[in-house]
Amino acid sequence: GVSKYFVDDANAVSVPSHRTFGATVSTADGIAVGGFSVKAFASVDNIANRRFIGSAFVNPDVVDGVPVAFEPGAGRSFLISVSVGTGSP
Repeated sequence: GVSKYFVDDANAVSVPSHRTFGATVSTADGIAVGGFSVKAFASVDNIANRRFIGSAFVNPDVVDGVPVAFEPGAGRSFLISVSVGTGSP
C-alpha cells in the first residue's frame, strides 16, 4: 500500500492512497522427478485488478485546469516459475 502524497510544491495536486494484494505459492523443497530436483512457484500481483496511480510527475503541467501528472499502475499479473536441477531435492 501507498499513502496519499503530493506531487507539487503548493501541495495542491495529490495522488490518492491505494492498496493492492498479491499472493505467492511455492514448493518448500524440491520434488524428486526421475533423478532431477524440480522446484516451482506461482505468483499473482494485484489480485483484485484494482486501478491506481502507479507514478506521478513532480510539479506537473496543467492543461485546461487539470494536472497532467499521472501514469497508471500495473494491472493483475501472473508469474509461474519452474527450475530443474540434477540430484535430490
